[in-house]
Amino acid sequence: MRIGVLGRRDTPELTRHRIYDDIQQGERPLTDLLTDELDDDALLQQIEDHMAVSELRYLRLDWVTADPLPYVSSPYIYFRRSATQSRALPADAVIRLLSDDDSGVRTTMATHARTWST
Repeated sequence: MRIGVLGRRDTPELTRHRIYDDIQQGERPLTDLLTDELDDDALLQQIEDHMAVSELRYLRLDWVTADPLPYVSSPYIYFRRSATQSRALPADAVIRLLSDDDSGVRTTMATHARTWST
């Protein structure tokens, strides 16, 4: 459900930031999260949090792809990755995404840059 809220165009920025930060708390190896001290509900929440981090890496938003320029410098990787899929990117945005800190953004942009330039 949280991923769905993050992916909505109308989600307020403060809400998006809080959810994103909360999900990033789950970015630890799953073996570190599984302890004998957790009850069933806590264990399930830990697993869902861990899976949400993975989901964010592959989240693609068509509305970002349709209007990519506001998201080329987004603090959210999933916005930048969605922006890479647009054919409407100017050369400076393509260059910026090709040198992004996230390897997934760079790889996705490189894959789409070949079709972008034709």
